[in-house]
Amino acid sequence: MSTANRLEDIETELENVNAQIDSLELLNETIIAKYDSVLSRSLPSEDHDSYTEQHDAREKELSELQGYIANNNKSINEHFDTLDRLNNELSKLER
Repeated sequence: MSTANRLEDIETELENVNAQIDSLELLNETIIAKYDSVLSRSLPSEDHDSYTEQHDAREKELSELQGYIANNNKSINEHFDTLDRLNNELSKLER
């Protein structure tokens, strides 16, 4: 593969990876908004019959949302590693 072709491939890959990072960051913003909404949901008083059930359901939902955010952040970090690798290859080719 010629250097020009590889440069073009890297540029395309960089655009794709950046788009994926942007998507994941937007998704995280949505999940964080949902998290805040769930967190601010009022619960019945602790002596109410349904308190434990509603509290546990809320905690489970918060935990799931935290898991989604953690997975997205892991993917974002992997994409940043890919960006570093591509940028390093790009700088070597452009010398």
